[in-house]
Amino acid sequence: MQDHLFIESIECETIIGCLAWERQVKQKVVVDLTLFMDIASVAKSDDLNTGVDYVAAAEWTKAFVEKSDYKYIETLVHDLADGLLAAFTLHSVKIRLNKPGAVAVAKNVGVEIYRSSS
Repeated sequence: MQDHLFIESIECETIIGCLAWERQVKQKVVVDLTLFMDIASVAKSDDLNTGVDYVAAAEWTKAFVEKSDYKYIETLVHDLADGLLAAFTLHSVKIRLNKPGAVAVAKNVGVEIYRSSS
């Protein structure tokens, strides 16, 4: 499945990290989504009900991340992928989660995963 919809730079504030101060202060993470689905069905019908509402997917993602509380970004992105696949009609999802400023000598650190519904 190559058809996909992308949503870039969903900015969220959440508790993330292992250090004591990270458990007390919300930090910024930025999520990029690539949602793989059958775009042809939406194109043929021109009906949103046959596809994925990208506004809903972005809002769902932001809400999920902001109410989360993880030590590791790997765990957060894994659970986010599982949640998106369960909540929306997707063939698969690619997620890039960025934690800017996490490493003093780097602009950004993050993780990118690909998960399939099958």
